[in-house]
Amino acid sequence: MGLLAMSALPAQAAYPVSGFPALKTTWDGAAFGANLSVTWYGRNVGVTGTVANSVADDGLMATLCVTASGGADTQTECRSADNRSRGFNFVIDAPGTRGSYMTVEARLWVETTAGSMVAEGPSAVRYRPA
Repeated sequence: MGLLAMSALPAQAAYPVSGFPALKTTWDGAAFGANLSVTWYGRNVGVTGTVANSVADDGLMATLCVTASGGADTQTECRSADNRSRGFNFVIDAPGTRGSYMTVEARLWVETTAGSMVAEGPSAVRYRPA
């Protein structure tokens, strides 16, 4: 019985990752913030990070909305945290059969725990690397 020679498989290229600046705001003495990064998959984008509200039981929450856009397609996913820091990891799938997401915008909001917006916080945009 002989040994088969194995050829080396080509290395998989890592997917590009874009970091965002920390998004921070304050409202009525409480601090709200989010940190995130985006992984640019073939057509979809992966989003990883945290969103936080620094004050317990203040009736407010930090909400981070991430919008991916490409061509005529736009999808938004939001994550919230009240009275804590909350980690997240999700994928925004590109609908349809053609095209990729080319931009991602992240925007921080301050809302009441009942869902009413109190203040619009900072935002940042990243573009798919060439």
